[in-house]
Amino acid sequence: MEDAKYRTFPAKVLLACDERIHQFIDASIYNDWNAAVQEWREQKQARVSLQRQKPPEPKEEYAPGNKLTQFSDEEFLKLTQQLEEITSAIAGPSAALPGPTFSDGGDGAGGNDCCHSGDKHDLYTLDSSMYSASLDDKQLSLCQKAAELYKVGDYSEAARNFSAVIDSCLPTVLNAAMVSNRAMCYLCCGSYRCSLRDAIRSCEMNNQYVLGARRAVRIHICCGKCSEARGLIDTYSKTCGHGFEEELANITLYENSTALFDRNEHATALKQLNELLKRAPCAPFEALKVQLAAVELGSRAALLHAEECLRRYPNFPELMYWNVQLRFLECSNESELVAILPLSRVSASADCAARFRQVNSRIQQCIDLCRELEKTSAAKNWPQLVEVCTKALQRPFIGDRLRAAVLSQRAQALYHSSRLYECVDDLDVALRNVEGVRDRAELLLLKALCEEKLSRWTDAMHSVERSMREERLPAAVDMWRRLKGRKKTSDQRERQGEKKEEERRWTKPAAPTSLAQLYSRLALPDGAGAEKVRKSYRALAMKWHPDKWCSASAQEQKEAEEKFKLVKAAYDQLIGIIVE
Repeated sequence: MEDAKYRTFPAKVLLACDERIHQFIDASIYNDWNAAVQEWREQKQARVSLQRQKPPEPKEEYAPGNKLTQFSDEEFLKLTQQLEEITSAIAGPSAALPGPTFSDGGDGAGGNDCCHSGDKHDLYTLDSSMYSASLDDKQLSLCQKAAELYKVGDYSEAARNFSAVIDSCLPTVLNAAMVSNRAMCYLCCGSYRCSLRDAIRSCEMNNQYVLGARRAVRIHICCGKCSEARGLIDTYSKTCGHGFEEELANITLYENSTALFDRNEHATALKQLNELLKRAPCAPFEALKVQLAAVELGSRAALLHAEECLRRYPNFPELMYWNVQLRFLECSNESELVAILPLSRVSASADCAARFRQVNSRIQQCIDLCRELEKTSAAKNWPQLVEVCTKALQRPFIGDRLRAAVLSQRAQALYHSSRLYECVDDLDVALRNVEGVRDRAELLLLKALCEEKLSRWTDAMHSVERSMREERLPAAVDMWRRLKGRKKTSDQRERQGEKKEEERRWTKPAAPTSLAQLYSRLALPDGAGAEKVRKSYRALAMKWHPDKWCSASAQEQKEAEEKFKLVKAAYDQLIGIIVE
């Protein structure tokens, strides 16, 4: 009969309505339920045969409310089992049977061994004292299968097998070691709430179970609950007689690393956390290390570590969140953002669900931004593109690579708007975070074009050469040839100017008719001091310098060169007179 067909009745009904209660209790002591049921069936058949030999008795009519319920043997057996479970639960841990246990090698071990085996037992090794003699063959088989799955790293399936055994055991059969072993399965697969529940339950079942207490303390530490861990140590150090030295050292390491993290001493905090991970590896500590690595080593190194940790803890929400968050910070275009969008749509607990919704919203906003930038750029609406990019750069959550892409878009719009100085500034910032070879080559070429228009010939040549080192774009090669020819012409003019200057030194120039002419050539009033003479000369020299007129007509170049010579000659003569 299925369990769902049985009804629950209070113990008084069982005792009052059926004399078989004593037989069932005897059967519960020896755990021989099947034999008891068979015996009752035989007795029942004997009673039925005797009743058939007796004459029929007159039937009495009972009101429906006064009719007593007569239970079948199977139903009475089920009800008695329920009564035993209630009695054991009320009695507490002392009701557990101290039956013999078995080690991994199959040797018998006393039930009290599990109380003190935790002194030298590895926390992550399953306690073999779970193999109780009161387990049936099916339960033993499930326990052995769970242990094998645990050894190969299939922790979730191992926990399911342990759950099947625990759910089928009576409280008198269940022991603390089995519950504690299931707690470790939950711990290894990242289910910390279930793990903590089972660890506390194992301690309540046997308050002298050292391994269970140590595991409960470890889980509290992994969850960052140091005060609760210290409370457990204070409670069970008296009953277990264990000092918990290793656990106290782990608590100190965790508190030190979090304190250093709060004080922004990230390098030292990372060292402390690495030491703690060697002693107590777990997913929450790995998630904390990902945060420290992002600050100290950069988002790329932190992302690599997060991916490695997710192979060991594939369903831990905190690691999944940092994985998608760091991937978001590394995105630079729409296709990369669309690729990570499904990673932010995971079902998580209430603690992490809000964070996943937030990162999902930010990814979607950046996707919409990329589409708007592409549409505006295709329309060649440069003023609007500058405005859209400027608003986008004010968003604090945009990563460096996407920010560099937005700056590149704004730089192009500024170049087409003839705002060259602002364009160069944006390009300098964007080049710090752009990694693509072709992208860097195009940005350096754009910078060279700006510098050429600003008459920065040397800077333009340097930028175009850097662009060609990244990738030899045809436009960059043409510009390099153009700048090379212009530089050659400029060098020739410079050499000619030096030659004429040398000749002027050996040839005494004709004296001007008066100082007034010298002052007028420098656009100064008579009697101006040396400082004003120097300032006026610098301004006029920049105005009429031949290099500035290289793109003008031949006649204009000639006139500019003559005026430059007159200004320089007037300055040399006038400054000599004033200084003397």
